[in-house]
Amino acid sequence: MAKPRLTVVDDESEILDLVGKAAEGLGFDVCKAASGKQMMKALADEPPDVIVLDMIMPDLDGIEILQELAARESGASIILMTGYQEQYLTMANKLGSAKGLNILGALTKPFRLEQLEQLLRKGYSGN
Repeated sequence: MAKPRLTVVDDESEILDLVGKAAEGLGFDVCKAASGKQMMKALADEPPDVIVLDMIMPDLDGIEILQELAARESGASIILMTGYQEQYLTMANKLGSAKGLNILGALTKPFRLEQLEQLLRKGYSGN
């Protein structure tokens, strides 16, 4: 049985490492992307089952990435995260859901590891 695939997108290497290690500990095959463009390339190469997406990126912001995921009819479960105001996550969650994306939840940085692991389990339970 193949491992579930997770792509984490963040421009902070510490967050990439933290999310990556947590996901690997739960049995995911992890791809790390330090930019939106890297994420789009990874998406084309091997579509992930779960995406952990930082909403504030230097090249493509999270809204642009959500729109692209919707255009590609991505079936991935998506966890949103940001270090900015929670209202931004609420707006992104509504947009993603309205476009037919499977938004699992949102994390405000800094977040607790338990919060991340709970969402990751939810993202691939029963699949």
